Amino acid sequence: MTSSIPHEAELATYLAYALTHNQLKLYAQHLVDVASEKVVSAEVLLRVPQPQKLSLENKTGSPILSVPILTEQWIEAASHQGLIEPLTEWLIKQVAQFLKKSAPLVNIPLSINAPPSILTPNFVKFLEDILATYDVSPSLIMIEITENQKPLDLKALNNVINDLRAMGVKIIIDDFGSGYATMTYLVDLSVDAVKIDRSFVQKATDQSCAYSVLKSLIELAKEVGLQVICEGIENRQQFDLVKKLGSDVVQGYLFSRPMPLEMALNEWKQHQSS
Repeated sequence: MTSSIPHEAELATYLAYALTHNQLKLYAQHLVDVASEKVVSAEVLLRVPQPQKLSLENKTGSPILSVPILTEQWIEAASHQGLIEPLTEWLIKQVAQFLKKSAPLVNIPLSINAPPSILTPNFVKFLEDILATYDVSPSLIMIEITENQKPLDLKALNNVINDLRAMGVKIIIDDFGSGYATMTYLVDLSVDAVKIDRSFVQKATDQSCAYSVLKSLIELAKEVGLQVICEGIENRQQFDLVKKLGSDVVQGYLFSRPMPLEMALNEWKQHQSS
């Protein structure tokens, strides 16, 4: 008998339960400077326990799910079911609490994913209030714009981005090179950096077409004065390639896998003491 993936509404129910019952976990993955190969920042990642762990059952008393649900499926369900905003606000609050608790041991910025749909003046005010409450410097927060669909109002989005940057928050275009997150964002949004989609990086060592696209994306971003981050770096060959092409920062399994935030803190402590 095969198990089917539940409808997004069911996933959203699980996700809302996990959120209200404090069962979500925070992980981090390092970003490494290409020149020095030292950790310069980290991306904070949300992890959701598999549904069987949430103590939710169907009408027969049996778990509804018996197949793993990927992070991308949780995020998609949250996007479609109105949970992205409360999830992002919860994530920001948790990160601010972590930075407050870990000061002054953590002096590298942490990035948080956020779709354009929630980047509004209210979001700016919320972030400003949270950082003030926990006495966290805005320079320790980066926002990665994650959605690859064009926002309805790029001018309004750019106004919010400018407000965030004025606070000292760094803005990154995620998945650069895929969908609308290429020329449209690059032309219309005032950002600090681009994170090039992993698909180009991982194919570039074997496919001449992918190599050419990767080279062009890096050159384009550098031409307009943006920092370049390449994700999906899994081996030294990929690292050497993006280094040669001019990437400033890399992220991937070659340097670190996602790990619980507290475990990452221990690594940062060791890094600072060495």
